[in-house]
Amino acid sequence: MKDYKKIENYGIIGDLNTCALVGKDGSIDWCCFPHIESPSVFAGVLDIDKGGHFAVYPSDNFDSEQRYIERTNVLQAVFKTSTGTAILADFMPVIAEENTEKQLRKGIYRKIVCDKGFMDLKIVFKPRSDYAQTQTIIKPTERGVITILVIMNRPF
Repeated sequence: MKDYKKIENYGIIGDLNTCALVGKDGSIDWCCFPHIESPSVFAGVLDIDKGGHFAVYPSDNFDSEQRYIERTNVLQAVFKTSTGTAILADFMPVIAEENTEKQLRKGIYRKIVCDKGFMDLKIVFKPRSDYAQTQTIIKPTERGVITILVIMNRPF
């Protein structure tokens, strides 16, 4: 059986509408989207096997720590392995209503940079709609993937 993380091993990111719990191991284990009262997309804190998560972490053994960039809602995880150091930055943009140019879109933004040396990474994207009760569809796009939540046989 896998072990659940202690709550102190999580940081939180948010956009004033919803939030996500991000483990210092690089795993997003809780997020309801697009609002905090919406059905869950990731609920690994409730069910580690079926709840879903979005993890980015080194392939090799690593140590990690979390910190916020001062005066921002940007959470960083610093990964250290025997071959290098990498920084994973996570945030959810707060989008003003007057953002007519749609420069930023609502969502979770993740960026990882190898700061020193080199490192192989693993990325696991397992969204599970509505507390893993309904179907989740993942569609590739030009810039990545989108997740479509199907609730009561209708896209959310």
